[in-house]
Amino acid sequence: MIRPEQPFALFAGDEAVFYFGSPLWLELTAGDPPRPLLELPCVRPSDTWFGPSTREGELCYAAQTRARMDLEAIDWGPARALTRVRLINSSAQTLHFTRLLVPIGRLGLFLAADGRHWTEGLRANVGTEVVDCEVETAPPEEAGSVERVREARRGSSGVFRRALVALVG
Repeated sequence: MIRPEQPFALFAGDEAVFYFGSPLWLELTAGDPPRPLLELPCVRPSDTWFGPSTREGELCYAAQTRARMDLEAIDWGPARALTRVRLINSSAQTLHFTRLLVPIGRLGLFLAADGRHWTEGLRANVGTEVVDCEVETAPPEEAGSVERVREARRGSSGVFRRALVALVG
């Protein structure tokens, strides 16, 4: 889950693009073909609960992020991958964006020619009742020339839904 440093409002019909960094994961394998033995984040974020109640939701990692809209202002830390999120407000109301559950495990990992890591992009379309999230098929064009270094750790790319109440806090 990411929280922007400053919550912001997205008016009805508008969209915003922002970028955030997340820790890379280390995978230990053995054998031929390789069998995964262990996966762990290079930097472990704190645990948090994401959901409307203790009965609905899921345990996830939390990361305070600057959620920068200006790519040039990003602090490229070591052992981090950058993700672009396109947030679209297709509802008739202003969206007060406070947090977003990002399915990092569903995103593939790429290495750009400049040595930086990127993930596939994420597109979150906020409607009246649900949020349709779509994992894009490649990293954003801002990444430049890239080489895929890892498929997504969990699940597959595609569209999935989240309850709106979980998105906007």
